[in-house]
Order: sequence, then C-alpha cells, then structure tokens
Amino acid sequence: MRSSDGPFSADPAIEKRLVALGVAEYVGPPVATPPNGGEGNEQGDNTSDSEKAPDGEGDAPSYDKDSTIEELRAIADVYCIKLRKNMPKSQIIAALDKFFSETGADGSDDEDLKLEAESPV
Repeated sequence: MRSSDGPFSADPAIEKRLVALGVAEYVGPPVATPPNGGEGNEQGDNTSDSEKAPDGEGDAPSYDKDSTIEELRAIADVYCIKLRKNMPKSQIIAALDKFFSETGADGSDDEDLKLEAESPV
C-alpha cells in the first residue's frame, strides 16, 4: 500500500501499531456540511478532531510494560520527549510517566492557560 492509495481502515489494534511505527497516520473524517445546507443561525462544533481527546477525556496515551519500545518511542516523539539511544524500556516508561505527571494528561502545561478577568474600561 502506498500513500497515493489514500486512507484505509483496519482493526484498531493494527491501526495503533502502524501509527506507532510511523508508517501510517490517523486522518480526520471529511468536513461535514452545516445543518440545513448552511442556512439559519445554528452554531456547530468548531473543534477539529485533532483538538478533541481520543477518549473525550484528555487522557494521556495508553502504554504499559507490555508496549513495545517502538510504540513507547512513538509516543515520546509525538510529545517531543527526548530519549537516549538504546534506553531500556523501563527508563522510557519512567520518562513518559514523569512527563505526563508534570504536564497535563494531554501534554499541555495548565499553568500557562490560566486566564483571569480584567476590570472593565
């Protein structure tokens, strides 16, 4: 299969493995047309699929001692976590655990996102 063949679906476990290996990527569904053909004042969901959490909860990606080193390294790459070459699986898991405990479950640092109201002018 080549990238020119376009998107395809597979068993979720196979999809996860292919994405972790870096030979495939998730693509969002085609853009839907607004209700009533765009007529009216209805407001739709303006959040892209990439902004939504996969489980709807903002959870960190699932990994454990049964995950392969390639899968763990793929997760680290997505979140820009630096790993040493030939790092043992236990240390990779520890690095991922540390990262997700220090930042939000989705990899964001919530301290930067705190907004406060200002006095009216």
